[in-house]
Amino acid sequence: MARDWPVTVTIDAHGGDMVRVRPRDIGTDRTHLLVRTGPLVVYCLDGQAVESVAAAWALAHASSARLLPRESTAPPRRPGDPVASAAADSVLEGPQRCDVIAPRPGQPFLVVTCDWLTVRVHDLPALETHARAWTTACAIGARFLRTPPPPFNQLLRTARDLELARQHRAPEAPRIRTR
Repeated sequence: MARDWPVTVTIDAHGGDMVRVRPRDIGTDRTHLLVRTGPLVVYCLDGQAVESVAAAWALAHASSARLLPRESTAPPRRPGDPVASAAADSVLEGPQRCDVIAPRPGQPFLVVTCDWLTVRVHDLPALETHARAWTTACAIGARFLRTPPPPFNQLLRTARDLELARQHRAPEAPRIRTR
């Protein structure tokens, strides 16, 4: 009998980081995307997966960019400190359910959660890194995936409209759910 192993991964994002997005052909006439942001590698098997995660990051940007510190809050790296490698790999297919929680009193960071993965974003450069990764994923996905995701700027416009409506409805509602 198979046993479920509940696993959760939390990544604290500080400052700018490496971004890599590339298509991967698995030889069966099916291409997927590899999206790497710092220590996180996400394999998106279709455009719906790219769209739902990109929409979460667009919403994170719309709701929190003005609330995060503009300078990196990362502790300075010293010579000899270990260099991070991939901390988590995730394979996504179809629409994903994501939550975005904007910074608020007692929680000075943004939280983006998709299933078992949580990314806590502590500053604007870290948010821009993730937004850049998913902007690129949408652009590359439009060329290589069977079901192309919409452009990131379209997702960002929609997220800004949702954020503006949320602010006028309930100024104390920090949790935003996508999909």
